[in-house]
Formats: sequence, structure tokens, C-alpha cells
Amino acid sequence: MPEIAEVRAEIRTDVVVGMWDFEEVVQAAGDRWSEELDDGTLETIADEEFAAHLAAQETWAEVTDGDRLTRAFRDLDVAGVVAREHFSCCRSCGVAEIGAEGKGRGYTFYHWQDAQTAARGAGLYLAYGPGADGTATAGEIGRLVVEALRGNGLDAEWDGDPGTRVLVPLIWRRRRLGRMAWHPGQAAPASPYPLLVTAAGETERRLSGAAACDLLMRTAPRDGEFVSCEDDSGLVVQMMWEDGPRLWAESPDPAARCGRGRYVSLEEARLAITTLAAEGRNVLPELGELTEVTW
Repeated sequence: MPEIAEVRAEIRTDVVVGMWDFEEVVQAAGDRWSEELDDGTLETIADEEFAAHLAAQETWAEVTDGDRLTRAFRDLDVAGVVAREHFSCCRSCGVAEIGAEGKGRGYTFYHWQDAQTAARGAGLYLAYGPGADGTATAGEIGRLVVEALRGNGLDAEWDGDPGTRVLVPLIWRRRRLGRMAWHPGQAAPASPYPLLVTAAGETERRLSGAAACDLLMRTAPRDGEFVSCEDDSGLVVQMMWEDGPRLWAESPDPAARCGRGRYVSLEEARLAITTLAAEGRNVLPELGELTEVTW
């Protein structure tokens, strides 16, 4: 019979990593301990750990190291370095699989075991390497990764050796929002979330502006990946990644059978989502000239 403290610590790590929802955390715990502990015990522990995590995140700064890490990865994507979080099960598999994520000057990623280590407070190691086109060396990609991390307010430890991974001594904090925050003991929100959000591969659901922004930031910039946000008046602002990668944002006009939009930065995309959520307003026309795309 495992010690309850050991079980709780493992479940807490899965909650802190932040990539599994409540049911997935419980399922993972069941895969480990179903022969020793019943589902009810595992669900109770997970429920308590979710509640503790949500209470803790209310005390965090507005921008966490986890947010800075994701922003650095998106900056690298835009710069032509394929950057993926929670990618694959281990370094060997990640290196073998990263080519399927798209062509680029190079790549960087961390895998599931890296995330668990970081969640336990030991820092995060990033793998990196050159792309297949041979336009950059491993050392050059390593330098780009370090620059992106430092440019987003994170420290990065690297000795310049292409055979050494980059260490990010961060405080691992991943907010749980929307469905990722749900657990049986959670109280219903005082009012419905303001946005109806649809994303590639996701079911339609209501989210806060912050949760919708978080979803966009964690959407890998593959061609065709999108996030669409609609407020209670029916006003829609939607974003889609295109090859480049470039992020297209538009507000559709069904009556005119067209959409009006422009390419935006991630900062502009977050502004568009938060403005829609807070004010029910399309801010895209204020960001610059729009292009009309007919259907």
C-alpha cells in the first residue's frame, strides 16, 4: 500500500504541471495506484489539490514565469524556430518527432519529464537543434533560444556548448483556467463567462478573456490552427495561424459575406480578445488598416 503522502505529492505534481484536466489527472493516478487505492480516494485527493492550486494562483503576479516561457516560445516560432511545450515523452522521441511540427531554421522543446522536474522546483531543461535545411547550426539555435528567454524576462543558463541543454531556473507557475480549472468541489462562477470560444480540436465552451488569451498563447502556430471568440451580442473576433508563421485576426460580417481583418502580433491579439471580453468591442480597426476578405 503506497503512503498517502506519496500519492498526494504525485497528484500535486500533475496538477501543478497544468496540462491535464481533472479527469485526466485522476485517470493517471488510477493507472498508477488503482490496485491499491479506490477511485473515490484518488478523486478526493485530486479535488483537494485542484482547490489548493486555484487558491494559490489567486496570489500570483499577473505575469508568471510560465507565461514568460510561453511568450518566448511563440516569439521563437515567429522567428522561424519551431518551439513546442510539453512535447513528447522524452528527449529522444522529441528529437525524432519534431520534424513533423513544421519546417524551420531549428527547433526547441521540453518534454513531459522535463515539465515534471520543473514543477518540483528543479528548473526546466530545453532541447534544441538545427533544422533540416541546414541554414543554422545548433549553436546558433541555442543562442536564439537564450535570447528569446532573456528577452521575455527569464534567466537562461547555457555554456555555449551545442551538446548542452539550456537550463531555465524558473518558478513553475501555470494558471488553470476554464475547463482546466474545473473540479467537483469548485463553486459555479458568479456570472457566466463573457466569451463563447471555439478552437481547433476543442469543443465550444464559455471562457473568461484571460482564459481565451491563455488558450491562444498555448495554441501551436501550425497552419490552420485557430481561436474564435464571440460575446453575448454576437460580435466575433477570431484568429488563425498561417504559414510563416503569421497570425491573421478578423471580425466576420455574415450579412456582407466577408471578414475584415489584418495580421497582428500576439500582443495585439491578446488586446483584441480582452477588449471583446471586457467591453464588447472590436478593437481591430484601431490597430491599423483592415483588409476585406469575401466568402
